[in-house]
Amino acid sequence: MPDHDPNEGGVINTIRRIGKSLVGLVQNRVALLSVELQEERLRTLDQLLWFSIAAAFGLGGIIAIIAAVAALLWQSFGWLGLVFIALACLIISAIIVALIRRSIKKGPQPFAATMGEFQKDMECFRLKK
Repeated sequence: MPDHDPNEGGVINTIRRIGKSLVGLVQNRVALLSVELQEERLRTLDQLLWFSIAAAFGLGGIIAIIAAVAALLWQSFGWLGLVFIALACLIISAIIVALIRRSIKKGPQPFAATMGEFQKDMECFRLKK
């Protein structure tokens, strides 16, 4: 009978420990990805909510201002005044869309922490010469 503990040493036990470590590593990364996915979803819903509220109030104010300006311009310029108002609204709308796009592009990169951890893992597994 062997005098050593079967849980100590041995190739099979080493492979088991490595396997358990890899499974634990993957579980940690999947958990981090899940948390980041939840954060991104909440951030997106939060942005949509605030955008909807701003759009509703903004639309009400814009309609009131446009109606007042249209009534004033109609007396002096007729249809030409309404065309001017329409062009001004389109230009302002394009500017706002450009600002929103820039804000989205400059925002935090989704899943940055998960990707960073995967990068660290890859660095650890690379063979050193």
